[in-house]
Amino acid sequence: MDAMKEMQYAIAAMQPVDIDPATVPKPNRRNVRVSDDPQTVVARRRRERISEKIRILKRMVPGGAKMDTASMLDEAIRYTKFLKRQVRLLQPHTQLGAPMSDPSCLCYYHNSDT
Repeated sequence: MDAMKEMQYAIAAMQPVDIDPATVPKPNRRNVRVSDDPQTVVARRRRERISEKIRILKRMVPGGAKMDTASMLDEAIRYTKFLKRQVRLLQPHTQLGAPMSDPSCLCYYHNSDT
């Protein structure tokens, strides 16, 4: 099962992801009374920002759109750890001063001299 997850992550890491907040659909709410209390307004704005970031993260995590928030956050942690391992594996190649010969490399070329 672990190898299957790693393969899913590797495939997902190569897919383009549109994380522009404007393209993330906001759920419609009906019959909601809006308070003018400053504290309520600030709290609502904070919750909206958190919800927007959660929606963006769901798009970035493989299978995240089909998960509840807690499961998606757990999966995001695993996916981030996977990506960190990939970076560590690829760093020795980039420190040699030449780009990787494999164009599907998941890392950016980084020359430590600059």
